[in-house]
Amino acid sequence: MKRLTRAVLIFAFSIPSSEVFGFVQSAAPNTGTTLKWFVLPIQYRINSKGTPDVSGTAEFAAINAAFATWDAIANSDLSFINGGTTTAGWDIMDVTNTILWFDDASDNPAVAAMPDILALTRRRGDAVSGQISEVDIALNGVAYSWTVSGNDNFSSFRGPADVQAIVTHEVGHLIGLDHVTSSTSTMFVSAYPGDTSLRSLSQDELSAAVFIYPSAGAPAEASISGRVTRGGSGVPRAYVAAFQAGRGIVGVLADAAGNYRIHRLPPGTYLVRAQPYSNSVVVTQSVFYQSSTNVDVNFLSIFYPNTASEPSATPVTVTSGTDTPNINLSVSTSGNVDDPFEQDDTGSAALPIAVDGSAQIHHSWDSNPLARDEDWVTYNAVAGRLYVIETRNLGLRRDDSNAEVIDSATYLELHGAGATTPPYPAPLALNLSRNSFEQDNGSRIVAFEAANAVRKV
Repeated sequence: MKRLTRAVLIFAFSIPSSEVFGFVQSAAPNTGTTLKWFVLPIQYRINSKGTPDVSGTAEFAAINAAFATWDAIANSDLSFINGGTTTAGWDIMDVTNTILWFDDASDNPAVAAMPDILALTRRRGDAVSGQISEVDIALNGVAYSWTVSGNDNFSSFRGPADVQAIVTHEVGHLIGLDHVTSSTSTMFVSAYPGDTSLRSLSQDELSAAVFIYPSAGAPAEASISGRVTRGGSGVPRAYVAAFQAGRGIVGVLADAAGNYRIHRLPPGTYLVRAQPYSNSVVVTQSVFYQSSTNVDVNFLSIFYPNTASEPSATPVTVTSGTDTPNINLSVSTSGNVDDPFEQDDTGSAALPIAVDGSAQIHHSWDSNPLARDEDWVTYNAVAGRLYVIETRNLGLRRDDSNAEVIDSATYLELHGAGATTPPYPAPLALNLSRNSFEQDNGSRIVAFEAANAVRKV
């Protein structure tokens, strides 16, 4: 799994300003002002060099399709104009919103030093008003090959990456969105080469576009509001999401005092969950969110009203045109269960997991980090395919940058179907947490399957 983007933000001189947080909008350094375009439509141009990995001009059509996906959102004024090809390069001051490839280390030496970055987006704007004035998107052709016909499988860690899928994600940054930590969202922090799921937008992006760029005829919104507190004090930038069937539908960052409002929810019944967002440079592109003062991650996730168990959560119903208020959550730094998605199971109770590149199990260590705390999943492997199983520390509760491996250690094992109860047979493969010098304390196993098989992790 590779990080999709690293953004560079260039802003005018700034002074403190008020905050209006919705979804996970990118924030200006120092001020925290959320970012958006004030003038629509947004014109973009594609560097005429394209990529040598794709024949003809099919990569241009794939880029246009990515913009069209956002342009087609109902009840939103968000719109784009294709200004044609250009020879403009990676110049954030040339008044041209450019999409281009870096195909040689000499194009941009920084890319050669970041082989885990599929794409880079940088913006120029005003930190006081939050107005975006220019954006450039660069796709990494130094470390990755590219395709316009991704098939949700891939031949190597270096690609081919799907042009339309990756650009669709990057357009989210272009309009002012930051990463989220839910793998069902287009704005999830990482992707696999070849994965095409990012070509489509989740409800989170659809709602964000209507909230940030509403059309005159947009219907009245349904919403949920409340406050996240710990010990009576507000929790800055707690992430609060409305769930259905275990999937995050729409989420939002609370403000500095812990107040939140989940905007533009489709009418229905939800479970509301508060969880840490992140102050890790691995997750968020906004420097503002990388400060522990601005983003508090030192608490355990809970469902409303105050339970770590999803079955014990109280449903919250929203109706069109109304806000459901006072859905308040009181979090703490300790509890019997660290996370409502903990399984603490054995191989015999392994849960099935999808293998489409977007599968994710939310997990935290036991309160005692030395405890042997097992979570199991199972999947059906298909002959001839390469499988990547990865754990990641997304910066939730514990700090990625902490040199103490114990703070984020994971231990990953791949087993056959016979792994049911302890003592388990020897694993087919295993991997202990990588070291902090790699700025990624997760574990990864890559397995090529010669025959169909049932696997457990």
